[in-house]
Amino acid sequence: MLSDIESQDVLQKTFVLNLIGYINHLISAFRISHHLSYLHNITAYDLQSALVIDIDGEGTIYLIEPPYAPPDMSGEEITKVLGTMTSMVLYPSFYLVDEFYFSALAEMGKENMNRFIVDIETSFEIFIRTVLRLVLVKDNATDEEIKKIESLPFRNAVEQHFAKRLNVDLSFDKNPAMIDWYQNVYTPRNYVVHKGTPIGHSVAEKAFESHENVRKYITNLLIEREYMNQNGEVDMALVWGDKVYPEYSSDIIDKMKREGVIPEFCEFGDPDSN
Repeated sequence: MLSDIESQDVLQKTFVLNLIGYINHLISAFRISHHLSYLHNITAYDLQSALVIDIDGEGTIYLIEPPYAPPDMSGEEITKVLGTMTSMVLYPSFYLVDEFYFSALAEMGKENMNRFIVDIETSFEIFIRTVLRLVLVKDNATDEEIKKIESLPFRNAVEQHFAKRLNVDLSFDKNPAMIDWYQNVYTPRNYVVHKGTPIGHSVAEKAFESHENVRKYITNLLIEREYMNQNGEVDMALVWGDKVYPEYSSDIIDKMKREGVIPEFCEFGDPDSN
């Protein structure tokens, strides 16, 4: 019988993850067999907060950590959220990076590792394409040059053009960070997409770790070469040009405030003005 508390915790977590994976596998079978598109996979948070797990004939309690509650936000913080909403309309490719990233994390929570690996790699490739455009614009590349480079296959764009601009070797088979990403994210994603080979939890965990490392590596390179500021932020208007900020009907805004949908102090408009 297991006596070490840490070992029991690992065993219980593994059991619950495997259980969720099996349930979602069953749900997928129902969805596919009978075309039940409204069936959705579950996460640990859909289960009751305390589970009784039998280990070697003895029942033990496994507590599921509650999801993080949204923090109380100040008026300035909520206004920032509204500004982000506006920016998402103006610069959709920039925010697709985060959209696929957080979608990947949600799929991992459902033990849907095939969707996870596809979304996390999609997020990374959009990230690279986006910051490559940033570099080209800041290097005063012509519109014709930008269009030509953006049309290139992903590997060519990274190894030949992105690497040259950053003055670093980004070869998929030479640079340590790129090798790690290529082996643990890019390759298993291709197995899923091009070969129909599913992946498991351990592969997904390694993929997530590799993705975080390579994102941090690329971001640090951009900061060091002053393509980004010290917080890893960029001037989106510089990259995609000035945009006309959408005007929201004052009648709609007033009604939303009266109904309590948004706080009284919030205003919609140019996110850069806040």
